[in-house]
Amino acid sequence: MNTPRKHHTVPKFLLKNFCYRTSKKKMIHTFDKKKGKEYVQTVDSASTRRDFYSIKGNIEVELILGQLESDVAPIITRIIQEKSISFLTEEEKIALSIFVVVQNTRTYSQLLTIEGMQEFLKKRSEELSGKAIEEKFSHKNRFAFFKMLLDSPKLYQLILMKDWCLLETTDNAPFYISDHPVTLFNKVNLGPYGNLGLASPGIQITLPISSTLSISFLCKSILGEKMKKFNSPEIQTQIKVMKMMDPNFTGFEQHEKIASGKPWNLSSESLMFYNSLQVEFSEDYLYCPKNKFALAEKMISDDPKFKSGLRMTMG
Repeated sequence: MNTPRKHHTVPKFLLKNFCYRTSKKKMIHTFDKKKGKEYVQTVDSASTRRDFYSIKGNIEVELILGQLESDVAPIITRIIQEKSISFLTEEEKIALSIFVVVQNTRTYSQLLTIEGMQEFLKKRSEELSGKAIEEKFSHKNRFAFFKMLLDSPKLYQLILMKDWCLLETTDNAPFYISDHPVTLFNKVNLGPYGNLGLASPGIQITLPISSTLSISFLCKSILGEKMKKFNSPEIQTQIKVMKMMDPNFTGFEQHEKIASGKPWNLSSESLMFYNSLQVEFSEDYLYCPKNKFALAEKMISDDPKFKSGLRMTMG
């Protein structure tokens, strides 16, 4: 049996939700951050690396990832079709939670992060010992990457326990997706400990699932008190009274959508924010059903650091 050697670091079923169809194939607009160029390619070719999940031994990483994708693909398809997350069962939410933590771990950007950490530790050891370390760490880096990847499903509760929110934009103003599609954002300054961990207080984790829908997983501290007040009997009574007086009353529309699992409609400014996170976290490539990469071009022009992905800094 021929084993496929072209491995998708972002599942093909997910990328298909950001493509456009020609008479023959599903195509996707791609922006190469390092070259600053846009081009079109097939979904089959997008976000792939040769033998990326190949590992010696009996562990079939690609097959494990494929099974997870098969389990989650119909769940995401139904979310897109119904524009809702209200129907999700506990089992489906667990499957999605595992998918998110695995996707956050399985990318080329994460491998480069591990390599950067190893290089930092090597240099620090050399400084302390005064001796050069000749040992090459490339095989150890890949071992650490695969161990982190295979262990990542254990972290699913860090997604499951959060407030889930569906975000929506329009076909004319689509979401980006990238070669590292899970993004993290946090307004809370946690000092030297960093604030972009899955369990960090105030963390917001977002995954685009189509060109018009994203799922955001919010730390309970972000919406917790607001939603608690919204769900209180006093506020619910006030809403009923206001709607009786004015059927068009929408004062709590967004809160109602979150509580019901319906999507929160984003403003143009909010869309720009979420797409900017894709630019920041992506390692090499951004994807979109339209050639709308002006935001990426401007961010890179303003600050060349965005030509590569986000890196953990130490020391």
